[in-house]
Amino acid sequence: MRLRRYLALTILGALLALPAGARAQGAVNANGGIKLGDVFVLHLGMGTEVQWDSNIFYESKNESSAFVLRLSPGFDLTNAPRQASRQIRLDLHGTLNYLEYLTGDKSISQHRQFSVDAGLQAAFFATNPYNFTIFDNYVRTTQPPYLKVPYNLDRDTNQVGVRVNLSPGGGRLSFYIGYLFGIDFFEVDSLKAFDTLYHSFELRASWRFLPKTAVYIAAGETIYTYPHPGVYAHPASYPFHIQAGLQGLITTKLTVNLWVGYGNGFYVSGPSPNTAVGGLALTWKPTMLSSGTLGYQHDFQNSLLGSYFDVDQVYASWTQLIWRFTGFLRIGYANQRYQGIQPDPMTQPPSAETNPNRADNIFTLNARGDYPFKDWLFGSVGYDLALDRSNGMLNLGNGVGQPGLIPVDYTKHVVYLRLTVSY
Repeated sequence: MRLRRYLALTILGALLALPAGARAQGAVNANGGIKLGDVFVLHLGMGTEVQWDSNIFYESKNESSAFVLRLSPGFDLTNAPRQASRQIRLDLHGTLNYLEYLTGDKSISQHRQFSVDAGLQAAFFATNPYNFTIFDNYVRTTQPPYLKVPYNLDRDTNQVGVRVNLSPGGGRLSFYIGYLFGIDFFEVDSLKAFDTLYHSFELRASWRFLPKTAVYIAAGETIYTYPHPGVYAHPASYPFHIQAGLQGLITTKLTVNLWVGYGNGFYVSGPSPNTAVGGLALTWKPTMLSSGTLGYQHDFQNSLLGSYFDVDQVYASWTQLIWRFTGFLRIGYANQRYQGIQPDPMTQPPSAETNPNRADNIFTLNARGDYPFKDWLFGSVGYDLALDRSNGMLNLGNGVGQPGLIPVDYTKHVVYLRLTVSY
């Protein structure tokens, strides 16, 4: 099959920030743990989840559904004390995530998944106004493809970096300097052309003019390169952002994060963003038991489909504690407009495989209820909705004569029940 086709299949999964991925993390109980010597404490966790997924392959017609079993053992090894502080803080964590489709349909069950999330962090002079942290994080993700091809879309990412914090004069003025080197590699051979290397630099300065309110200015530069270019070479880019903002308390119950700035993609070929960026996030805590957030953001992001996409997104969430029950609700909408999509010369007509003016309208709804049976046993029940309405098309033809086109629209419902044991 053509490389362009598989790129489109991969992107549909990458566009969707599936809540299931976040739920897969093994939880730990900060108040428990197994003491190892005089310094380290080992926390262990195990998450077990049963869910029903209405649309395994993100199909327009919802033709494949199944029950799913997810097992997520995890650990956290730390020297962070419970009632004191250390000049050097170490933390090593890891989570395994195994997913099995509970169905006799082999076209679905063969897409069982195994993923990993692991990281190491070391913070030096953690209690001083001048401190720095080094870290390394590795994530392996795997998910079913957009179509029923016989393999998953497996992806490995690793990020290593350093963060430096400087807070002279009692902390009213503070500086943050960060550097990150990342790799993003696909295990599928036909997608190796989209393996990515990137360097990210960040500088931030803030002035706390009130006890809990500060103004800040931040600048960031990222360098994206592609070490295995193929027929559909992705343009290297050097996206730059600079922004100023206000963050902190407006009243005792209202917190704001307001920012505005400028961004430029500096793509070496094709279109390049040159635009204002900004956003607003408001958090309101009317009582000790409730909290709500309302936010909006306008920006652009590097993309494997085309070169980049412009995005406008808005979201609202609410968290409510009733006795020992915690309820959470989040609603989101994002409009993503892709730029730099190249027509596929192997289709007839050449632009048939993907709309060069593709735009996606993505709606998400997440609802969850949590209950702590014990300090070490937690239960959750939830529902996730992901809905994408797009003008993009995929070509299923053979490149000769009239191509076979299908829309990339999908609607996905996930209902889950989870139990987490942690110590």
